[in-house]
Amino acid sequence: MIPLYDESFSVQKFPWVTLSLVGLNTLVFFLTFLSSDFESIIYQYGAIPELILNRQNIITFITALFLHGGISHLLGNMWFLWIFGDNIENNLGRVKFIFFYIAAGVVSLFFHAITTSFTDIPVIGASGAISGVLGGYIILFPKNRVRAFIILGRPFLFFVPAFVYLGIWFTYQFLYSGVETQVAYAAHISGFLFGAIAAYLLGRPEELEHYTVMDDGTTYKRSQSGWEQ
Repeated sequence: MIPLYDESFSVQKFPWVTLSLVGLNTLVFFLTFLSSDFESIIYQYGAIPELILNRQNIITFITALFLHGGISHLLGNMWFLWIFGDNIENNLGRVKFIFFYIAAGVVSLFFHAITTSFTDIPVIGASGAISGVLGGYIILFPKNRVRAFIILGRPFLFFVPAFVYLGIWFTYQFLYSGVETQVAYAAHISGFLFGAIAAYLLGRPEELEHYTVMDDGTTYKRSQSGWEQ
């Protein structure tokens, strides 16, 4: 189930931080992935649980968040960040959002390290930080509708409430957390939970006025008095 966009069209500042994060991740990916020393870069700047738990290479808590193992890894993460990140940035403000994003990534990497029994395999990617964004979104914008795409024999386009979409996403991470795989599900889960808690403590209630687009393309404005076309 792939998200295409969310329904929120509230008046807000341009999401410079979200866009900058997408741009920085993309730039770092091409600079590293196209390098002849890509593998050594991953081992030098990726977060290796064994070293982290021995209080070594602590800086990789940060550097690992901007490394990706392939184009699909990058595109998937950046797509989710672009769709859901602007709302969180607008709600928290740019400075808070930067710290929120980095903190979610650090927490997710730390819990991944704890659950992988001192492995020497580096973990990379922004997915833990972006999981924090998703956790924040389900708290601050649970009723926003997400336009999603799925193929069940044939393609289907539909709207689903954010709390349902992200609830399904979280359940999927939880169910697969015990499966041996290269995906850091523990990082996703811990990042999501951190994001939800942090957004509850730092965020503000959803704006009283915003816009939504119905299935027929009609735009409605929600205000204190109700819905207006």
